[in-house]
Amino acid sequence: MAPKDIDEAEQWLRKDLESNGLRDVQFNLTNGQFSYKDSKQNSYGLNLATLVSTSLSRDDKSGLWRVTYVSYQSDKPFYWQNRSRDRAERFEAALRFLVQQCVRNIEAATDAELKKFNPQAETWRALAQKPKMPDDAYAHKVLAEAAYRDKNLQKAMVEYALALQAFPTWPEGQFNAALIGAELKYYRGAVLHMQEYLALVPDAPDAQAAKDKIIIWKDKTTHP
Repeated sequence: MAPKDIDEAEQWLRKDLESNGLRDVQFNLTNGQFSYKDSKQNSYGLNLATLVSTSLSRDDKSGLWRVTYVSYQSDKPFYWQNRSRDRAERFEAALRFLVQQCVRNIEAATDAELKKFNPQAETWRALAQKPKMPDDAYAHKVLAEAAYRDKNLQKAMVEYALALQAFPTWPEGQFNAALIGAELKYYRGAVLHMQEYLALVPDAPDAQAAKDKIIIWKDKTTHP
């Protein structure tokens, strides 16, 4: 059992969620966001692209069929259950289908971003004298380093991202953003930052170690 396309996959999930009292079910396959509200208007969300496994099993005590899905950003699994095996199988198939589509979309966007960055990195490498970091990028660098010393990884990540927006050809910033992203389990972003680091300094002494980290981080996001 598999949905024929994205529309059908979304319809299957929406129908099952709404039949159990959930509302405002939304899917954004560009960034992987999946959200809904309960009867009390409490909002819940999940990034589909972070799911690394989905499975179907039956609970012997309750007799319910349970779909379990695991995100690499969470320490605990999520689950959905139904008395009907057919409905549970359909839910799992639709969820898996949408996860795979999200991952393809995000990987395509990442590949396009890296392809766009590579000529910029090549031009920067050819410069005999590297340009000075702009003042606005420097201010974000200072804030990023202070946040990291304070163990505020979220703020450090935001400040590094802002610095790199203003000054993308900053190897140390790309490297640090990659490491912090990985600590926060933003593995796809970490991979991109490390790839951009290697595009800037392909012969760096730690180039092989950086490549090894990319292999490890990519593995953590793999859905079977």
